Amino acid sequence: MNKEREQHWVSILKISAKMRQLAQELQWENLAILENKRQNLIKTFFSSPVAVEDAEVIREGIHRILDMDQQIIFMGKRHRGEIGGKLVDFQNHKKAVSAYKTHSG
Repeated sequence: MNKEREQHWVSILKISAKMRQLAQELQWENLAILENKRQNLIKTFFSSPVAVEDAEVIREGIHRILDMDQQIIFMGKRHRGEIGGKLVDFQNHKKAVSAYKTHSG
């Protein structure tokens, strides 16, 4: 792999790791921005064929990216569940306040 192409690939891997970090920090908007950037880098990278001698390195990198993406998806689902639970709590509190107002006045 020539130096420019290698740097391109390393950028994709670094962005993927940064996306995982942003998910851990619950920075979903910044993660979405990076995902868009990563998609463009991936499209550009794979617009030319991968050399046979580079296939193993790329395959390993793809597996790392997929693993990080699965972690991000898991964190997103967990966070969505936590927010859903907080929303239910909020709605229950709202109902309780409404019932209190109805019966106290």
